[in-house]
Amino acid sequence: MGKVVFGVMLGITISACVASTFPFKFYALDADSYMGVLKGPTTSDDLLLTMCKPSENDKAPCLVMFTSAFLRFKESYQKCQIDLKAAQENAE
Repeated sequence: MGKVVFGVMLGITISACVASTFPFKFYALDADSYMGVLKGPTTSDDLLLTMCKPSENDKAPCLVMFTSAFLRFKESYQKCQIDLKAAQENAE
C-alpha cells in the first residue's frame, strides 16, 4: 500500500514540477563583440564571453535569463525539491 501511495505522490509532484511548456523566458545571446567576461558567483567561476560566440556546430551556445525570471526559476526548483522530499518521506 505504501508503494502505491508513494507512486501517486511522486506522480503528482513530478507533474507539478514538469510543466508542458517552460514558463520562464530565456534568450539566445547575440552580441556584436564577444569580448569580456561572464561573471560567476565568484571570480574563479568567471568565464570568457568568447565561449558564447556561435559556431557551425552550435548556433546559440549561451542562453540568457533576466534576474527576476532566474529568481522565480530558482524558487520553483527549490519548492519542487522540498515537495519531492516530502513525498518520499511520506511514502516510507
